[in-house]
Amino acid sequence: MLLEAQKEICKECKECKANCIKLVDPRILLRCKHCKDPPCVKACHRNAFVEIAEGVYAIDETRCNGCGKCAEACPENAIILRNGKAVKCDLCAELDFKFMCMASCPKGAIKIVQSKESISEVAKNLGWYIRTDYEIGKVIREWKTHKLIESKEGKKAFYITKIPSITSQESHFLKNFLEFFKNIKSKNLSAALEFYCRKNRVVLNNAQKEYFLEILECLTKSYGPLSFLLEEDIIEEIAIIGINKPVYVYDKNHGWLETNLYYADEQVVKDLINKMGRTIGRRIALQNPQLNAMLKDGSRLNAVIQPIAISGPSVTIRKFRSKPFMPADLLKFNTLSAEALAFLWFCMQTESSLLIAGNTGSGKTTTLNALFYFVPRQERIIITEETPEINLPHEHQVRLCTSQGLNINMSDLIVNTLRMRPDRIIVGEIRNEEEVKAFIDTLLAGQGKGSYATFHALSANEAIKRIRNLGIMEQDINALDLIIVQKRWTKIDLKNNQRKEIRRIVEISEVVENDGKVGINKIFSYNYEKDFLERVGDSIKVKHKVKNAFSFSEKAYRKALLQKKKELEQIANKESGK
Repeated sequence: MLLEAQKEICKECKECKANCIKLVDPRILLRCKHCKDPPCVKACHRNAFVEIAEGVYAIDETRCNGCGKCAEACPENAIILRNGKAVKCDLCAELDFKFMCMASCPKGAIKIVQSKESISEVAKNLGWYIRTDYEIGKVIREWKTHKLIESKEGKKAFYITKIPSITSQESHFLKNFLEFFKNIKSKNLSAALEFYCRKNRVVLNNAQKEYFLEILECLTKSYGPLSFLLEEDIIEEIAIIGINKPVYVYDKNHGWLETNLYYADEQVVKDLINKMGRTIGRRIALQNPQLNAMLKDGSRLNAVIQPIAISGPSVTIRKFRSKPFMPADLLKFNTLSAEALAFLWFCMQTESSLLIAGNTGSGKTTTLNALFYFVPRQERIIITEETPEINLPHEHQVRLCTSQGLNINMSDLIVNTLRMRPDRIIVGEIRNEEEVKAFIDTLLAGQGKGSYATFHALSANEAIKRIRNLGIMEQDINALDLIIVQKRWTKIDLKNNQRKEIRRIVEISEVVENDGKVGINKIFSYNYEKDFLERVGDSIKVKHKVKNAFSFSEKAYRKALLQKKKELEQIANKESGK
């Protein structure tokens, strides 16, 4: 393990010097590379050098006579003479390796770096490693356990800081302890660690005990180092893309970001996948190279290995949002306008069905979930999904999920909902002919107050064409009331050379029939220049349902719509602190 001072970030504030226990400018001492076969040790004829950790030597002042031979032998000029004694960096060993220079630097200019040999040894012992040698240009945002950083080249990354860099010696210790822990009855990690150290005459400093227990906790009781990413709320997706490649995370503001976590052993990744897949009682193997499962927290797992994944094991985890989006959040993040949300409030109050179309990751399910906060809490809701994502506040809800092992597919579940006396039916996603037909059948049956689903299409017209091509008749398509289109795209700012992921509702249209042919009546359309969803037409079908349900005149309908818009704006402003 090495410490390195980055000249480009250093502001010459001298804080590191003021806090260095050697009372010397650390930027001189940090030149020390903690050599594997140190020439300074060989040059000392007084045996004043004492190895206190792997590759880390301290100078015993009682033996040093200040001859300077060690300083002359040091190829990095990292040893100086002061008050007749040699002084070198020993990584604050007497303070349990709490690096005072690094801790005191206000700009984060001092960082831990790892040698290739050390990384290789850690990877061999643990099957994974966390790099700490990123060239940090600036820290964009910092949490207790993570940092969002930008390199000197302008590349953003998600940096795990929860545990320090692990030395090869520490990785050997962890590997051996894990073998020991597997074979004992006690599952008390702290007690087992203390017993193991006493038995093997190993002395750990307080800092080591703390982060060893942190690592061992996640390795034995959770999902290993991936747990450090799973517990972070701002992350939407996590992706392992192969061996000795960075694990990626998806941030809603910055898109895909590299992390400093790497997996180095294919078997370790397979074991991780199988640990995650225990809930469904299936394992990934050569004969079964694909696995879909749900984690304990509701996150969705997809994993593939060879021969399907030719670039190495691939794992994608779509994280489950424990705190669901509220309607006010849709306004807060500018997903749609207050006027459009007010219109959808009335739509959800009446017996209107809708389809939310869009591309992958555009937020279709999130929007559908938020809109259901407009549905009265006493209603009976039947939810059918392939992987549970919908998270509603309603007590009277029944959740159904497909099962590959029992050969129960989505269309079977949708048909079954009609026998369950639903008030509302939610279908997580419809994809093929059988699923679309089953969904349309729920509309035609007329048992509930509305049916809702998500679908892949980039416009309302495209959605209707796709449904038509899947064999649904024109008069049956007309049973659908609204199509909401939501998109995800990259917004490019040439002036500031920045890219940002944008999610917006770009269209709200009614499904209407004219001379036996189904078409659309566009009500709201997104203005890309203004970044605003604006009204471009008037509702016909849904407005008729709303006016009948609320006994509104045209004037009363307009007034109620305006009032609801103001109410929603006030709620959104209050929650965002405006």
